[in-house]
Amino acid sequence: MGIEMMDSSELKRRYEQIIETPKNELSYNEHGESVVILCQSEWIRILVIQFQDSANLVSIEVEFSLPARSETVSSGVRENSDLEKAEHETKKLANQVIEHLRYMTLLQDEGFSLDLIGQECLWTASRDLQESPSQEFFELLNPPSKCVPWSAESSVISPFRYLL
Repeated sequence: MGIEMMDSSELKRRYEQIIETPKNELSYNEHGESVVILCQSEWIRILVIQFQDSANLVSIEVEFSLPARSETVSSGVRENSDLEKAEHETKKLANQVIEHLRYMTLLQDEGFSLDLIGQECLWTASRDLQESPSQEFFELLNPPSKCVPWSAESSVISPFRYLL
């Protein structure tokens, strides 16, 4: 049985399931935040952050980072037979980066705060929510790479570090 990809309706359903969890059942970090992964791809991770001291404030954070497989695309010396394949893979990777950066700037245009964190070039887009977001919000939130629900059993990538 394969891992099911999420569409905007599934993102909304899963978000509502996360925020309906009673506060006393949530685990909080040392900053009073409960951080749950809504979904992730090899490029994007979407977090739902609830705050211990705020009953109705929820934050959505989208993290964008190059996938681990991009490390295999390098500009080192190659055999002639590998050069064409490497150039194709590099161009494909560049186009995917552009597509994901456009997604992040679109989020910024729609009210998210955009930031670049650390030497690893972790791009983040975050937005605080006071009320339940519309279906259109989840259509906007749906990333260009196929996002899957996160669980330890179905992890498609190692979780990004949650940076404060």
